[in-house]
Formats: sequence, C-alpha cells, structure tokens
Amino acid sequence: MNIVQIIGGSGAGKGDIATQLAQLWPGRATHLRTNRYLRDRLVGDGPDFIMLPTSVDWPLVSLHIEALARGERVVMPDYDWQAGRRVPPRAAQTRNLGLEPTELLLIDTLFLVPFSLESTKIFVDTPIDIRREHVRQRDIELNGNFLDHFDTLTEPNFQKYVLPLRAQSDLVLDGTKSAHNLAVQTQRYLTLMWGGWG
Repeated sequence: MNIVQIIGGSGAGKGDIATQLAQLWPGRATHLRTNRYLRDRLVGDGPDFIMLPTSVDWPLVSLHIEALARGERVVMPDYDWQAGRRVPPRAAQTRNLGLEPTELLLIDTLFLVPFSLESTKIFVDTPIDIRREHVRQRDIELNGNFLDHFDTLTEPNFQKYVLPLRAQSDLVLDGTKSAHNLAVQTQRYLTLMWGGWG
C-alpha cells in the first residue's frame, strides 16, 4: 500500500485535494482524515485543543493504517465537535466513515504522524487570507465558530506546529490553485516517483 500524507493548515484545502486525487484513481485510493481521530476533550484542555498535535488519538490512527495495510476495512470515529467527544457509532455515520483497503492511502492531516511510516509527504502552502475564508465558509456549513479563534489561536499554532513541516515535505503545492489542478499535479508527481504506478 502506497501512503501519502497531505499536510497543511486549517482551511488550506487538504481535504478537497485528497478528494480530487481519490477521484483521479477511482476505486484505488482511500481518504483518511485525522481530524476524525480527535480524542475526548479533557477538563485541562485549552481552547486551542484541536490545533495541538496531542489532540489526535495517534495510537488509533496507527492501528487503522496497519489494518488497512492488511486488507481490512475500518471505520473512522464519529466525533461531536461541539461536545468535544466521540459518540457511539450510528448506522448512517458508519457507512459514511467506513474506509476500504486500497492500493493508495491518502492521509489528510494538520500534523505528520508521530510514528514510523513510509510515506510521501505533501504540504499545501495556502496564504492566510484564503485559509481564513475557507474556515469562514466551513463555519457557515457546519454552524461552527472556528473563525472566532482563527487569528488568536489557529494561526499562532499553525506557525508553531504546522508550517515547520513544509521543510520536511517531498512536494509543496501552491494553495492558490484549484484543488483539481493540485490533484493532477500530485498525481503526476506520484506516478513519476513510483515508477509509473497508477
């Protein structure tokens, strides 16, 4: 199984690129979103909880990657963003959150996984004004309030934890371009790097 980590800040367009890339390889790519693996919020967690690497249940992420590599189906956790905790599996959500094993695993993440993983790392470098607008649009869709904390919490943590990962990445994408164009660029890069795979 080939693995790609698509890294970038909140609102960078990671998820859209991963979705477009999976469509370019229909039936051959699986999209895992680490923001589905947030642990339950604890009393001592601050308002920047979801912008910290420690907010992700990395052991479960690792177990699911290993299971997919063995050819097993997994189900991403169902998370209640307002309550800050996982909720019991629901039939409808289980269908939406199920991941089938395929030849390509796309990991859409703010942070590089903190365990050994052979993968290609791609950083989506998107200007702050575009990221802020994407967060605003997401708030409207999900009735969220992430924009309220964008400048005071999200951006400082992006600068501290996410932006340094750009230097560790194999490919840096220009986040001002469309998700489709960036997916095509990524597909070409991966095909060349993997000796014509795909």
